[in-house]
Amino acid sequence: MRKLFFVLNLIGLLLTVNQKSAIANPVIDFPVEVIEVRDLGLSDRDELKSLIEVSWRIDPLKQEKIASFNLVLSVTYADGTAVTERRVVEKHALSAKVEVPSVKTIGRRPPAFIKNMSAKVTAVISKNNHKN
Repeated sequence: MRKLFFVLNLIGLLLTVNQKSAIANPVIDFPVEVIEVRDLGLSDRDELKSLIEVSWRIDPLKQEKIASFNLVLSVTYADGTAVTERRVVEKHALSAKVEVPSVKTIGRRPPAFIKNMSAKVTAVISKNNHKN
């Protein structure tokens, strides 16, 4: 019974600490319009990877309030396997390039090439900079 009480108190303490840190640095995350997701071909740095470029646009009036962008790129291969890459992009950028495997091989299955790509971009705005 004492162990259970100790564990519950510890969990409560951890939750309280996490809530305080989240309140101290509040942020707002809002979606951004993705214009294009395109395969630029093989990477110059690694011939086994494709270079994918994601471009987006943002209202110029909101751009000065942006702290950074969160990019999530999802790549699906012909065999159904998927790769998700996440990046934090600087606030002045309106595009980003991400390297992903060009061909996906699993065990003895035949190699699978990229079939589909999609991206989601959100802008991160600090509530301290945000004015309603």
